[in-house]
Amino acid sequence: MIVTIDFETYFDSRDYTLSKMGPIEYIRDPRFTALCLGYCINDDDTIVVEEPDIASTLRELRLEDEGTYVVGHNIAGFDAL
Repeated sequence: MIVTIDFETYFDSRDYTLSKMGPIEYIRDPRFTALCLGYCINDDDTIVVEEPDIASTLRELRLEDEGTYVVGHNIAGFDAL
């Protein structure tokens, strides 16, 4: 199974962006909020879930299962964290 993911998070273009701080600093900042998660399984339609359902959705996707591959636009630099 191939799961494609993308997170959308709160940002402030003045001083709270990934262009002004590293991804670990950004995620550990008290302003960090994951607003929504978009995901697609194999070639199915993209599904978007909002903040209250992100954690439960990630558990249901069972991304750690053998034979599951996770891909994303910025997965090496942000989304995998």
